[in-house]
Amino acid sequence: MVVLNLWATWCPPCREEMPELKKLQERYGKDGLVVITVSDESKEQQAKFTAFAEMPFVKGRINPETRVAGLYIQPDVARPVSHIIDRNGGLRETLIAGQSYQSFERSVKPYL
Repeated sequence: MVVLNLWATWCPPCREEMPELKKLQERYGKDGLVVITVSDESKEQQAKFTAFAEMPFVKGRINPETRVAGLYIQPDVARPVSHIIDRNGGLRETLIAGQSYQSFERSVKPYL
């Protein structure tokens, strides 16, 4: 199963929930959980959030210059947004705004 997190360095709740996502990956990775974080910011901008480099999850980037970027991240939409995707690829939940570890855990446990 996947937790797909859309985030940005300019977003305080995004940065605040990163340690929670890290704990989630560390706790449930052995059960098949994969946390994927995606931003539309450059790698250089993401590198300014130094704690992010230590995070143990898959890190992705959507180039905002591409035609399809708006399908994934829209600049005027608040972040963070986390999508909970089950083992069959079905979207089960969408969590809007910063989440606590307990909130993430409640959302993923039924699908592990």
